[in-house]
Amino acid sequence: STARTRSSSTRPPYASHVPTVYGVNVPSRLTSAILTPLIRLGVGPRHLHLLSVAGRRTGRIYETPVSLVERDGRRWLVAPYGEREWVKNAVAAGWVGLRRGRRTERVRVEDVPPEERAPILRAYLHQVPFTRDFFDAKPGAPESEFKAEAARHPVFVLLSDEETMRTEPSSGSPEA
Repeated sequence: STARTRSSSTRPPYASHVPTVYGVNVPSRLTSAILTPLIRLGVGPRHLHLLSVAGRRTGRIYETPVSLVERDGRRWLVAPYGEREWVKNAVAAGWVGLRRGRRTERVRVEDVPPEERAPILRAYLHQVPFTRDFFDAKPGAPESEFKAEAARHPVFVLLSDEETMRTEPSSGSPEA
C-alpha cells in the first residue's frame, strides 16, 4: 500500500475558517510560570492576581495570572490576547475567583460593550506595557485607536457581592 502524504499547505478538514486569536508565545508562558507561584505567595505588584474559573464543559477549575485595572473606583479585567479559553469560561460561568496570597474572592464578571472599552484598554496598556505587541494602538495613542480595536480585547467589570446586590433589582420575594 502506498503511504499517504499531505502537503504542508493543505488545511486539515477539521481546521476552522474563523480568524485565530493572538497566540501566546514562549516568553509569555515563561512569565506566567514564574508569576503564578509569586502571586500565590502574595508577592509582586498589587494589580496581579491568579484568576480561577470553571471550565464550561468539564467543570474543572483552571487558573491563569491576570492584571486588574483599577479605575473610577471599579476593577476591570482585560483579555489582552483576545478571546482565550478563560474568557469563554468566565462568560459561561458569570463569575471568576481572584487570588492574591491567602486572600481569595469570588466576583461576578460583566462584559463591557466594545464602544465603552477604549479608556480601560488604554489604562491597561499603560499598566502592563509588555502586552503592547498584542495591541495595534500604542500607549500614547488617541482614544480613537483604542476604540478601533476594542472588539478584539474583551473587557469585564468585576462586581463583588455587595455591588451585585446594589445593581440587581429586588424581586420582592425571598430566595429559597
